[in-house]
Amino acid sequence: MPEYALDGCRSRPLAGYLKSLGLVRVLGRQVDRGVRARWRDASLVLRTDLDQDDLVAFLLDRYVPAPVVSPWNGGSGFHPRDNKVAIEHIEASDDPRLAPYRASIATARAVLEDHSRITARDERQAKLELIRELQARLDDDALDWLEAAVVLTGQDAVAFPPLLGTGGNDGRYDISNNYAQAVVTVTDQARRDTAEGWLRACLFGEPTPLAAQSMGHFMRDSSPVSSPAGKGPALTNPWDLVLAVEGAQVIVAGAARRHALGGTVLVAPFTVRQTAAGYGSAAAGESGRAELWLPLWDRWMSRVELETLMREARAQVGRRPARTGLDFARACSSLGVDRGISAFERYALLERAGQATLAVPVDRLRVRHQPASAVLDTIDQWLDRIQSYASGDIPHAHRTAIRRLERAAFATATDPTPWNICATIEALGAVESALAISHADLPPVAGAPAQPWIEFGDDRSAEFVVAVALASMHDRADEHELPALRDYLHGTDRRQRRRHSLAGDRGRAIPRRAPLSERLALLHRRRSLDVERLAAERDGDHRFRYAVACPLPVASAFAAGLLDDERIGRLLAGLCLLNFARLDHERLPWRERRWPDAPFPAYELLALAWSGTTDGRAAPNDPLATRLTPRAGWASRLATGHDPLPVLRDAVLRLQMAGLPPLASAADLAAARPDAHRLSAALLLRLAPSDRRRIARVRCALREREDEEAEEGVAA
Repeated sequence: MPEYALDGCRSRPLAGYLKSLGLVRVLGRQVDRGVRARWRDASLVLRTDLDQDDLVAFLLDRYVPAPVVSPWNGGSGFHPRDNKVAIEHIEASDDPRLAPYRASIATARAVLEDHSRITARDERQAKLELIRELQARLDDDALDWLEAAVVLTGQDAVAFPPLLGTGGNDGRYDISNNYAQAVVTVTDQARRDTAEGWLRACLFGEPTPLAAQSMGHFMRDSSPVSSPAGKGPALTNPWDLVLAVEGAQVIVAGAARRHALGGTVLVAPFTVRQTAAGYGSAAAGESGRAELWLPLWDRWMSRVELETLMREARAQVGRRPARTGLDFARACSSLGVDRGISAFERYALLERAGQATLAVPVDRLRVRHQPASAVLDTIDQWLDRIQSYASGDIPHAHRTAIRRLERAAFATATDPTPWNICATIEALGAVESALAISHADLPPVAGAPAQPWIEFGDDRSAEFVVAVALASMHDRADEHELPALRDYLHGTDRRQRRRHSLAGDRGRAIPRRAPLSERLALLHRRRSLDVERLAAERDGDHRFRYAVACPLPVASAFAAGLLDDERIGRLLAGLCLLNFARLDHERLPWRERRWPDAPFPAYELLALAWSGTTDGRAAPNDPLATRLTPRAGWASRLATGHDPLPVLRDAVLRLQMAGLPPLASAADLAAARPDAHRLSAALLLRLAPSDRRRIARVRCALREREDEEAEEGVAA
């Protein structure tokens, strides 16, 4: 069986993809039921009993064009002001290949005649009744086009799959009328030699002069104008249009295949709402009809298998169908598509030519399993809600933040690198902040587990570790009186069922535009006041009960101002939305990582005085077993931003009284001119017991150290 690639039938532009489907459809139905097809290097490969010359001869002399009529449209050739040349030519022809076409035209005229006698009805209802009558009276060959172009979604409702515009009409371009013109051109035996040249160009990519014919949005994806002459007639290959319309009838749907699109139930396979992300030409506020994700397959597929795939294949995100371009990208990365599909050509149907539409090929995505992209599954319901919210009339700031999130999430779905995952985390925080400012009636992210975001988002930076350590600070779930970290950062309010609702007590929110160190210092102060007022049983410890321990070198570097505060702040705004309650600390990716030392004695001794070391191995009277807590007012005094010397003096005294006398005096510690705001911010971080013991052994004159030094002196 001959096997050959068709260089003229490629997956881009849209016309190339559709005519590839059309060719398989025509061959499988009319001449070779055993025909098989697959994609190789974006070109269609055929396995058929016909060699290339036989294929050309069949299409020129025996091919029976599909009858395509759209009498419900103005411009279709059935109404007084329409271009009727092609329709009338087919009616007058005695070519046996056009017999089904003539029968369909006659049926359409008869239905129109019957409906012309009915008056006193609105235009919408009249069109609906017309379509129903055509559905009942047209031959099966003509029903394929009707089902591809129009979907009856109820007793009094009609919807249009986006591929074919509004019922086979795109602006002023009627597809059926232009198709009829192309059919007349390619079946004209007087122009057989010219038609053969067009056909070989269509199939094999051979050069040939073009004809005065428009392709509509099927070909506008390759050029901003259809005519190279600007105002002259549109030039194209009429065979491209004929086979493309044949192929469009493969992508059909029926009442049983219902698909959500823009809030309207449509039956359109591989069709979703537009997501302006994943391609460089995406513009803010650009109007788009939809997106097409057209499948490519690398195994041999018959005509029946192909038609079944295009009718019944599903793309799933979890247990729900894909609704947006972002959903489809996620489905590709999680193998949530029917088996046999190796990649998708992504087309955006955009309004870039007045009222007409451009089918813009924006990407080709391979279907491959990428476990890291599963982080998006943890916020699936919220993402679905936020995209629905964005489809309405919303404030510009909200739309900007959501668009940024869509771009970041799309990048994560297609290429889930730590960098892209971190960008998604930052975008989540930006959306929450935008929604909280305006008191949007939309629930924020709730309950998403932090574990996968940390494991896959770790970019090995100290900034990420600090952001996680800060974001992980939380209390018991039943401590509703105390605000959560996100409440301070975003102005949210903790409600029942362990959820957060926007537009709560805005009085506790800290300033948004201040530097991170100042914001965290103020957060520290407000937290201490809230605890002192509402939870005296905490023994003066105003910190959050639970948190991921921050490695001492990283915490010291943050306290010394050696890290990127802006990035920490962006990451923190998103990470604090996640749920750290069930975090497995043993799986933290940096547990065994070595960090460069960044000694900062002022911070280290304050951290020791703030949360003293408790060594379970030490004797009860050993200073290492001492539990220290901050004194009232320390956080407030540091939050003022003034000289931290008074707090340092108090902390040194506190350590001395606990049997942990610092080696350096308060004046020595203050000589390095530590920033009070930054010290307060860093003191929110929780240190591991081993790091607290390390501070005590290095920075304090312990009795154990004195004994060791005495032994060394005797030995000398």
